[in-house]
Amino acid sequence: MPQHAAAAGAPAIGVGFLGAGPVTQAIHLPSLARLGATCRVAHVMDVDSAVASTVAARVGASHSASMESLLDDPAVDVVAICSPHQFHAAQVIAACRAGKKAVLCEKPFAVSADEAAEIAAVSAETGVPILVGAMHTFDPGWLAAE
Repeated sequence: MPQHAAAAGAPAIGVGFLGAGPVTQAIHLPSLARLGATCRVAHVMDVDSAVASTVAARVGASHSASMESLLDDPAVDVVAICSPHQFHAAQVIAACRAGKKAVLCEKPFAVSADEAAEIAAVSAETGVPILVGAMHTFDPGWLAAE
């Protein structure tokens, strides 16, 4: 069993995905699989219900075509937002207001300063931390360009 396994008796953290496209399938799902018993995919949502169903079946998760279904799912502790950019702010805010433990949002988490300020205010109000997927932080090409 991997060293990352959850503490004895502690349930795995249920992760819900808003968006089941290439980033979810090629990056997030394999990464979660390597975490052993620490995290599990609990719910996959995509506006294309066939995609949601297919991706969820690969990992034994629930699926839906609505954000509300995912946010209402008590098995979802953390929300990963992997949808098109224009939906990020509203989805981050909805996940915070739904009482989830944390939100991971692919970049950009907002498309305007007003959206970013609203997200920050809702995060502070609800106490839900928001992480922005910035995988290029350690990318050699990015570091060279910096």
